[in-house]
Amino acid sequence: MMLDTANAKLGFAAIDLGAGVIGARSANDIELTDLEAATGFEFVNLLDSTVEALLIDEATRKGWVQLVNRVRKAYKSLMPDPAAIRATKRVSIIRNVANKMASLAEQADISDVMDGVSELLDRPVGTREYIIRAAGEEQALLDLNQIDWEQLAITFAANKRTAAKAVERELEKQIDDAVRKNPTVIHLAERLRRLIADYNAGTLNAEEYLRRLAQLHGSLDDHQRRVIEEELTEAELAIFDLLTKPAPELTDGEMRKVRAAAQRLLAHIEETLVLDWKKKEESKAALRVAIRRVLDDELPEAYGREIFDEKRQAIYEHIYASFGNDGESVYDGMTVMAPAPVATLPTTEEDVTDADVDQADAERFARMIEELYGTRETWALPLERLMAGEESEVVEFKTSARWDTDGQVTKKAPAVITKTIAGFANAKGGTLLIGVNDKGGAVGLRPDYETFSDRHDIDKWLNWLTDIIINHLGRGVLWRLRVRIHVVEDKEICRIDIPALSAPTWSAAGKGDPVLFERLPNSTRAVPVNEIEALLTERFGGADG
Repeated sequence: MMLDTANAKLGFAAIDLGAGVIGARSANDIELTDLEAATGFEFVNLLDSTVEALLIDEATRKGWVQLVNRVRKAYKSLMPDPAAIRATKRVSIIRNVANKMASLAEQADISDVMDGVSELLDRPVGTREYIIRAAGEEQALLDLNQIDWEQLAITFAANKRTAAKAVERELEKQIDDAVRKNPTVIHLAERLRRLIADYNAGTLNAEEYLRRLAQLHGSLDDHQRRVIEEELTEAELAIFDLLTKPAPELTDGEMRKVRAAAQRLLAHIEETLVLDWKKKEESKAALRVAIRRVLDDELPEAYGREIFDEKRQAIYEHIYASFGNDGESVYDGMTVMAPAPVATLPTTEEDVTDADVDQADAERFARMIEELYGTRETWALPLERLMAGEESEVVEFKTSARWDTDGQVTKKAPAVITKTIAGFANAKGGTLLIGVNDKGGAVGLRPDYETFSDRHDIDKWLNWLTDIIINHLGRGVLWRLRVRIHVVEDKEICRIDIPALSAPTWSAAGKGDPVLFERLPNSTRAVPVNEIEALLTERFGGADG
């Protein structure tokens, strides 16, 4: 049955209201209409900026989730009327934000915000955006066992809240796995819970939160190294820890005896467990008897009756939680069959499959983006490749953002930076590297830091750069950029990836009227007044963009 006009109007009104409030909560200059108008890399950057803004505090994040649920209900109320098509793109964008949030925050309150309409909204903003977002997420994956924690804080200095939530989520998974395997490390989970609570309450800023998460990960590493140091398996170590923590006090000789008892007990337990043992009272009773007998025979006299009974019960509860009915356990290694490699790169967007996305590493993504969209998509290229190349229509090197060509700290230097950003934004997009000389060599940002009177660090520099971009180009342009800090040869380099924007970017760096810049093959120029209208019409479809 077709929806009546009154109900349709109510549904659209609820969606528009929810979307409007979501836009207002995300940031002063990010509206859902901006995301609707954006495409490609611009859309993906706006999406990331929206999420970063929504993570400012827990109240904002939870309030946003509630609003998304209102949008979901309103959209479902319009289905299956064809009039719902009018709202599909707006709702699909909200779904994209929700999915991004779900990858960073508690799964329970966000993962199902679009239930029932998922198939209708799959890859709704376009294949290109889907591919670009997947490439960006692949590059941002965090392996906590491999990352340099200090460099992590530097690399994501412009998106610390997003980085902090990503690390929190990954660390939470690792600690949860560790607790399931060894309940004596529950204190690590408690430490993480307190850290999350402090961060959500605003007691810790993102930088300090990352530092404390790094410390907690170090404690988890210390625990995991004990498997090697104690010469025990993970399952044996769990039983050993249950027997020795927090009591009793043992001599070295008694510790060796308990270690041997843990190994023998686990072997005996694995022999005792039968198919569907949890469903059979006699099997559970046999397990209890096996634990008691081995411990009675093997433990030293330091274990009095009360401690003995506590340890026996703790081990039984751990085995019950860790071993399944079919012989599986939390200690089983997962054997994952590697998918057959994708032999060729897709040549059109229509050829891109889920396998192309799922199996692509950073290098393959770069080659795929180049095959699909050409070399102008510099955001997908590795930094080393950009520095090994030359300046071009889509790549620019700047030694400094503070010093001019005469070696003086003047207002001209930052104006050149924002001029370059505006030129790329008004043309085909591109990448600006700051701290790199004309030959592609790493100079670093340290000379820029030294020009500040107080702090001489990356945070001070980034805050200054942010203010310059906002003052010269506007906050709306800032949200559409991707800013990263990389360390090359122990020197920090700023990489700014600029999309070709959907509306013209005017620079207010000078004292006069705003200026429209455009990028030429190896330089950026101010568009002459008599050419502005033609450029706006050709590039943006109208005199007002």
